[in-house]
Amino acid sequence: MLGLRKWRCCCILGLASFGPGLALAAGDRAAGLDHYLNREFGLAVAAFERHLANEQGSPEAHLLLTKALLYQELDRLGFVGTRAFRGDRKYRSAQKPKPDARINRRILDALEKGRQACERVLAESGDDRQALHSLAQLYLVRATYDYFVAKAYFKALASGRQARELSYRLGELYPDFPDGLLVAGFQEYIVGKLPWALRVMIAMRGYGGSKKKGIQLVERVAQEGVENRNEARILLAVIERWERPPEEAAEAFARLAEDFPRAYMFPLEAADLYESAREKTMALELFEEVSRKQRSGENRFDRMSQRMVGALGRRIEALERALSDKRQRTGR
Repeated sequence: MLGLRKWRCCCILGLASFGPGLALAAGDRAAGLDHYLNREFGLAVAAFERHLANEQGSPEAHLLLTKALLYQELDRLGFVGTRAFRGDRKYRSAQKPKPDARINRRILDALEKGRQACERVLAESGDDRQALHSLAQLYLVRATYDYFVAKAYFKALASGRQARELSYRLGELYPDFPDGLLVAGFQEYIVGKLPWALRVMIAMRGYGGSKKKGIQLVERVAQEGVENRNEARILLAVIERWERPPEEAAEAFARLAEDFPRAYMFPLEAADLYESAREKTMALELFEEVSRKQRSGENRFDRMSQRMVGALGRRIEALERALSDKRQRTGR
Protein backbone atom coordinates (compact mmCIF):
# COMPACT_ATOMS: atom_id res chain seq x y z
CA MET A 1 0.00 0.00 0.00
CA LEU A 2 2.61 2.52 1.04
CA GLY A 3 5.10 1.45 -1.62
CA LEU A 4 7.75 0.55 0.97
CA ARG A 5 9.14 -2.33 -1.10
CA LYS A 6 12.61 -0.94 -0.59
CA TRP A 7 12.21 -1.71 3.10
CA ARG A 8 13.67 -5.09 2.12
CA CYS A 9 16.05 -4.88 1.50
CA CYS A 10 16.63 -5.37 2.09
CA CYS A 11 28.88 -7.56 20.58
CA ILE A 12 32.24 -10.74 28.34
CA LEU A 13 33.00 -8.87 31.15
CA GLY A 14 34.98 -10.77 33.83
CA LEU A 15 33.98 -14.29 32.85
CA ALA A 16 35.88 -15.86 35.70
CA SER A 17 33.92 -13.74 38.15
CA PHE A 18 30.52 -14.90 36.91
CA GLY A 19 31.17 -18.61 36.42
CA PRO A 20 30.59 -20.99 33.50
CA GLY A 21 26.95 -20.03 32.90
CA LEU A 22 27.84 -16.58 31.58
CA ALA A 23 30.76 -17.97 29.57
CA LEU A 24 28.40 -20.41 27.90
CA ALA A 25 25.88 -17.65 27.25
CA ALA A 26 28.57 -15.47 25.70
CA GLY A 27 29.59 -18.34 23.43
CA ASP A 28 25.99 -18.82 22.35
CA ARG A 29 25.69 -15.09 21.66
CA ALA A 30 28.77 -15.10 19.43
CA ALA A 31 27.58 -18.23 17.62
CA GLY A 32 24.14 -16.73 17.15
CA LEU A 33 25.55 -13.54 15.67
CA ASP A 34 27.73 -15.54 13.30
CA HIS A 35 24.73 -17.55 12.12
CA TYR A 36 22.57 -14.42 11.88
CA LEU A 37 25.04 -12.48 9.72
CA ASN A 38 25.50 -15.53 7.51
CA ARG A 39 21.69 -15.57 7.14
CA GLU A 40 21.33 -18.95 8.89
CA PHE A 41 18.34 -17.79 10.86
CA GLY A 42 17.19 -21.13 12.25
CA LEU A 43 20.61 -21.82 13.76
CA ALA A 44 20.70 -18.25 15.06
CA VAL A 45 17.35 -18.77 16.83
CA ALA A 46 18.65 -21.90 18.56
CA ALA A 47 21.84 -20.17 19.73
CA PHE A 48 20.01 -17.06 20.95
CA GLU A 49 17.48 -19.20 22.83
CA ARG A 50 20.36 -20.76 24.77
CA HIS A 51 21.86 -17.31 25.33
CA LEU A 52 18.57 -15.90 26.65
CA ALA A 53 18.13 -18.86 29.01
CA ASN A 54 21.26 -17.65 30.82
CA GLU A 55 20.51 -13.93 30.45
CA GLN A 56 16.79 -13.56 31.18
CA GLY A 57 17.12 -9.97 32.40
CA SER A 58 19.17 -8.77 29.43
CA PRO A 59 17.32 -6.48 26.99
CA GLU A 60 19.85 -7.32 24.30
CA ALA A 61 19.38 -11.09 24.73
CA HIS A 62 15.64 -10.63 24.15
CA LEU A 63 16.32 -8.41 21.14
CA LEU A 64 18.68 -10.88 19.48
CA LEU A 65 16.20 -13.75 19.74
CA THR A 66 13.32 -11.58 18.52
CA LYS A 67 15.25 -10.41 15.46
CA ALA A 68 16.27 -13.95 14.58
CA LEU A 69 12.70 -15.24 14.98
CA LEU A 70 11.32 -12.53 12.71
CA TYR A 71 13.93 -12.97 10.01
CA GLN A 72 13.59 -16.74 10.11
CA GLU A 73 9.91 -16.26 9.29
CA LEU A 74 10.55 -13.54 6.69
CA ASP A 75 13.06 -15.87 5.04
CA ARG A 76 10.50 -18.69 4.98
CA LEU A 77 7.92 -16.33 3.45
CA GLY A 78 10.37 -15.24 0.74
CA PHE A 79 11.01 -11.66 1.89
CA VAL A 80 14.69 -12.23 2.65
CA GLY A 81 16.73 -13.22 -0.33
CA THR A 82 18.04 -11.81 -3.55
CA ARG A 83 16.90 -9.71 -6.48
CA ALA A 84 18.99 -11.84 -8.84
CA PHE A 85 15.93 -13.75 -10.08
CA ARG A 86 13.36 -10.95 -10.23
CA GLY A 87 13.19 -11.32 -14.03
CA ASP A 88 12.47 -15.06 -13.86
CA ARG A 89 8.73 -15.56 -14.36
CA LYS A 90 8.77 -19.14 -13.14
CA TYR A 91 10.57 -18.08 -9.97
CA ARG A 92 8.16 -15.21 -9.33
CA SER A 93 5.04 -17.24 -10.01
CA ALA A 94 5.96 -20.18 -7.76
CA GLN A 95 3.57 -20.68 -4.88
CA LYS A 96 4.83 -19.00 -1.73
CA PRO A 97 4.31 -20.12 1.87
CA LYS A 98 1.57 -18.51 3.94
CA PRO A 99 2.07 -16.79 7.30
CA ASP A 100 1.87 -19.20 10.24
CA ALA A 101 -0.34 -18.07 13.14
CA ARG A 102 1.71 -20.06 15.67
CA ILE A 103 4.95 -18.46 14.51
CA ASN A 104 3.34 -15.02 14.52
CA ARG A 105 2.26 -15.48 18.14
CA ARG A 106 5.80 -16.47 19.06
CA ILE A 107 7.25 -13.38 17.39
CA LEU A 108 4.73 -11.07 19.07
CA ASP A 109 5.34 -12.75 22.43
CA ALA A 110 9.11 -12.26 22.01
CA LEU A 111 8.55 -8.61 21.10
CA GLU A 112 6.45 -8.02 24.22
CA LYS A 113 8.91 -9.79 26.52
CA GLY A 114 11.74 -7.81 24.99
CA ARG A 115 9.89 -4.52 25.50
CA GLN A 116 9.18 -5.43 29.13
CA ALA A 117 12.83 -6.33 29.74
CA CYS A 118 13.92 -2.97 28.34
CA GLU A 119 11.38 -1.04 30.39
CA ARG A 120 12.36 -2.82 33.61
CA VAL A 121 15.93 -1.64 33.15
CA LEU A 122 14.85 1.85 32.09
CA ALA A 123 12.59 2.14 35.15
CA GLU A 124 15.76 1.99 37.27
CA SER A 125 18.02 3.93 34.92
CA GLY A 126 16.21 5.94 32.25
CA ASP A 127 19.44 6.57 30.34
CA ASP A 128 20.70 2.97 30.22
CA ARG A 129 22.43 2.73 26.88
CA GLN A 130 21.87 -0.94 26.13
CA ALA A 131 18.21 -0.85 27.13
CA LEU A 132 17.55 2.20 24.95
CA HIS A 133 19.47 0.68 22.05
CA SER A 134 17.60 -2.61 22.34
CA LEU A 135 14.22 -0.87 22.65
CA ALA A 136 14.86 1.22 19.53
CA GLN A 137 15.68 -1.92 17.58
CA LEU A 138 12.66 -3.76 18.96
CA TYR A 139 10.40 -1.00 17.67
CA LEU A 140 12.09 -1.39 14.28
CA VAL A 141 11.50 -5.15 14.43
CA ARG A 142 7.85 -4.41 15.21
CA ALA A 143 7.65 -2.04 12.24
CA THR A 144 9.11 -4.72 9.99
CA TYR A 145 6.63 -7.29 11.31
CA ASP A 146 3.71 -4.87 10.86
CA TYR A 147 4.68 -4.15 7.29
CA PHE A 148 5.58 -7.58 5.92
CA VAL A 149 3.53 -9.98 8.01
CA ALA A 150 0.56 -8.07 9.42
CA LYS A 151 0.26 -5.75 6.38
CA ALA A 152 -0.51 -2.93 8.81
CA TYR A 153 1.27 -0.17 6.93
CA PHE A 154 0.50 2.87 9.04
CA LYS A 155 1.24 0.90 12.21
CA ALA A 156 4.61 0.12 10.64
CA LEU A 157 5.25 3.83 10.12
CA ALA A 158 4.24 4.59 13.72
CA SER A 159 6.54 1.91 15.13
CA GLY A 160 9.31 3.14 12.86
CA ARG A 161 8.92 6.68 14.14
CA GLN A 162 9.17 5.48 17.75
CA ALA A 163 12.32 3.57 16.83
CA ARG A 164 13.84 6.65 15.22
CA GLU A 165 13.04 8.90 18.20
CA LEU A 166 14.77 6.47 20.56
CA SER A 167 17.72 6.22 18.19
CA TYR A 168 18.19 10.00 18.11
CA ARG A 169 17.87 10.10 21.89
CA LEU A 170 20.74 7.62 22.05
CA GLY A 171 22.77 9.86 19.77
CA GLU A 172 22.24 12.81 22.08
CA LEU A 173 23.00 10.90 25.27
CA TYR A 174 25.94 8.93 23.88
CA PRO A 175 27.60 10.88 21.05
CA ASP A 176 30.53 8.44 21.06
CA PHE A 177 28.22 5.47 20.35
CA PRO A 178 27.52 5.66 16.61
CA ASP A 179 25.83 2.23 16.59
CA GLY A 180 22.80 3.80 18.26
CA LEU A 181 22.10 5.88 15.14
CA LEU A 182 21.67 2.94 12.76
CA VAL A 183 17.92 2.71 13.40
CA ALA A 184 17.49 6.44 12.74
CA GLY A 185 19.52 6.16 9.56
CA PHE A 186 17.42 3.28 8.26
CA GLN A 187 14.17 5.09 8.97
CA GLU A 188 15.34 8.39 7.50
CA TYR A 189 16.38 6.66 4.30
CA ILE A 190 13.30 4.48 3.86
CA VAL A 191 10.82 7.32 4.35
CA GLY A 192 12.95 9.77 2.37
CA LYS A 193 13.10 7.27 -0.51
CA LEU A 194 9.32 7.20 -0.96
CA PRO A 195 7.78 8.91 -4.01
CA TRP A 196 7.12 12.61 -3.52
CA ALA A 197 3.32 12.33 -3.55
CA LEU A 198 3.41 9.59 -0.95
CA ARG A 199 5.78 11.57 1.27
CA VAL A 200 3.36 14.51 1.14
CA MET A 201 0.48 12.22 2.12
CA ILE A 202 2.21 10.68 5.11
CA ALA A 203 3.69 14.05 6.14
CA MET A 204 0.14 15.11 6.97
CA ARG A 205 0.14 12.29 9.52
CA GLY A 206 3.41 13.53 11.00
CA TYR A 207 5.87 11.22 9.22
CA GLY A 208 8.96 12.46 7.43
CA GLY A 209 12.46 11.44 6.43
CA SER A 210 15.59 12.46 4.59
CA LYS A 211 17.26 10.03 2.22
CA LYS A 212 20.56 11.96 2.30
CA LYS A 213 20.65 12.11 6.09
CA GLY A 214 19.80 8.43 6.30
CA ILE A 215 22.71 7.46 4.06
CA GLN A 216 25.09 9.59 6.09
CA LEU A 217 24.03 7.94 9.34
CA VAL A 218 24.30 4.42 7.95
CA GLU A 219 27.73 5.21 6.49
CA ARG A 220 28.90 6.46 9.87
CA VAL A 221 27.84 3.24 11.62
CA ALA A 222 29.45 1.13 8.87
CA GLN A 223 32.73 3.00 9.34
CA GLU A 224 32.80 3.72 13.09
CA GLY A 225 30.36 1.32 14.71
CA VAL A 226 31.18 -1.75 16.75
CA GLU A 227 28.01 -3.60 17.78
CA ASN A 228 26.06 -2.89 14.58
CA ARG A 229 28.87 -2.30 12.11
CA ASN A 230 28.22 -5.42 10.05
CA GLU A 231 24.47 -4.84 9.91
CA ALA A 232 25.23 -1.31 8.72
CA ARG A 233 27.56 -2.67 6.04
CA ILE A 234 24.81 -4.98 4.77
CA LEU A 235 22.27 -2.16 4.76
CA LEU A 236 24.75 0.13 3.02
CA ALA A 237 25.30 -2.45 0.27
CA VAL A 238 21.53 -2.59 -0.28
CA ILE A 239 21.41 1.21 -0.44
CA GLU A 240 24.27 1.24 -2.93
CA ARG A 241 22.29 -1.15 -5.12
CA TRP A 242 19.64 1.55 -5.39
CA GLU A 243 21.85 4.63 -5.38
CA ARG A 244 25.24 3.77 -7.00
CA PRO A 245 26.42 2.43 -10.35
CA PRO A 246 26.02 -1.37 -10.43
CA GLU A 247 29.75 -2.08 -10.48
CA GLU A 248 30.20 -0.21 -7.17
CA ALA A 249 27.32 -2.04 -5.52
CA ALA A 250 28.66 -5.34 -6.90
CA GLU A 251 31.97 -4.75 -5.13
CA ALA A 252 30.15 -4.06 -1.85
CA PHE A 253 28.28 -7.38 -2.07
CA ALA A 254 31.44 -9.20 -3.14
CA ARG A 255 33.16 -7.98 0.04
CA LEU A 256 30.21 -9.16 2.12
CA ALA A 257 30.43 -12.56 0.39
CA GLU A 258 34.05 -12.84 1.51
CA ASP A 259 33.29 -11.87 5.10
CA PHE A 260 30.14 -14.00 5.42
CA PRO A 261 30.90 -17.02 3.23
CA ARG A 262 27.77 -19.00 4.14
CA ALA A 263 25.37 -16.24 3.03
CA TYR A 264 24.73 -17.35 -0.55
CA MET A 265 22.57 -14.32 -1.34
CA PHE A 266 25.60 -12.01 -1.27
CA PRO A 267 27.44 -13.60 -4.23
CA LEU A 268 24.11 -13.89 -6.04
CA GLU A 269 23.56 -10.14 -5.61
CA ALA A 270 27.12 -9.41 -6.74
CA ALA A 271 26.69 -11.58 -9.83
CA ASP A 272 23.41 -9.91 -10.76
CA LEU A 273 25.00 -6.47 -10.42
CA TYR A 274 28.06 -7.45 -12.45
CA GLU A 275 25.74 -8.50 -15.26
CA SER A 276 23.94 -5.15 -14.99
CA ALA A 277 27.37 -3.54 -15.32
CA ARG A 278 27.91 -5.62 -18.51
CA GLU A 279 30.54 -7.76 -16.84
CA LYS A 280 28.86 -10.95 -18.03
CA THR A 281 31.91 -13.19 -17.68
CA MET A 282 32.39 -12.18 -14.06
CA ALA A 283 28.68 -12.66 -13.42
CA LEU A 284 28.71 -16.14 -14.94
CA GLU A 285 31.73 -17.16 -12.89
CA LEU A 286 30.01 -16.11 -9.67
CA PHE A 287 26.70 -17.79 -10.54
CA GLU A 288 28.56 -20.99 -11.45
CA GLU A 289 30.51 -20.88 -8.18
CA VAL A 290 27.28 -20.59 -6.21
CA SER A 291 25.83 -23.50 -8.19
CA ARG A 292 28.92 -25.64 -7.54
CA LYS A 293 28.73 -24.97 -3.80
CA GLN A 294 25.02 -25.73 -3.79
CA ARG A 295 25.61 -29.13 -5.40
CA SER A 296 28.51 -30.03 -3.11
CA GLY A 297 26.99 -28.60 0.06
CA GLU A 298 30.02 -26.37 0.63
CA ASN A 299 29.34 -23.56 3.10
CA ARG A 300 25.87 -25.06 3.58
CA PHE A 301 24.71 -23.69 0.22
CA ASP A 302 22.64 -26.86 -0.16
CA ARG A 303 20.02 -25.21 2.07
CA MET A 304 18.91 -23.13 -0.95
CA SER A 305 15.31 -23.77 -1.89
CA GLN A 306 14.60 -25.80 -5.02
CA ARG A 307 12.76 -22.79 -6.39
CA MET A 308 15.98 -20.79 -6.16
CA VAL A 309 18.14 -23.64 -7.47
CA GLY A 310 15.96 -23.86 -10.57
CA ALA A 311 16.16 -20.11 -11.14
CA LEU A 312 19.94 -20.20 -10.73
CA GLY A 313 20.25 -22.91 -13.38
CA ARG A 314 18.14 -20.90 -15.81
CA ARG A 315 20.20 -17.76 -15.14
CA ILE A 316 23.43 -19.63 -15.87
CA GLU A 317 22.01 -21.05 -19.10
CA ALA A 318 20.89 -17.61 -20.25
CA LEU A 319 24.30 -16.09 -19.57
CA GLU A 320 26.08 -18.93 -21.34
CA ARG A 321 23.91 -18.36 -24.42
CA ALA A 322 24.52 -14.60 -24.31
CA LEU A 323 28.29 -15.05 -24.09
CA SER A 324 28.27 -17.70 -26.84
CA ASP A 325 26.29 -15.39 -29.14
CA LYS A 326 28.74 -12.58 -28.42
CA ARG A 327 31.73 -14.78 -29.29
CA GLN A 328 30.08 -15.77 -32.56
CA ARG A 329 29.40 -12.15 -33.46
CA THR A 330 32.84 -10.88 -32.58
CA GLY A 331 34.84 -13.96 -33.54
CA ARG A 332 36.46 -14.21 -30.10
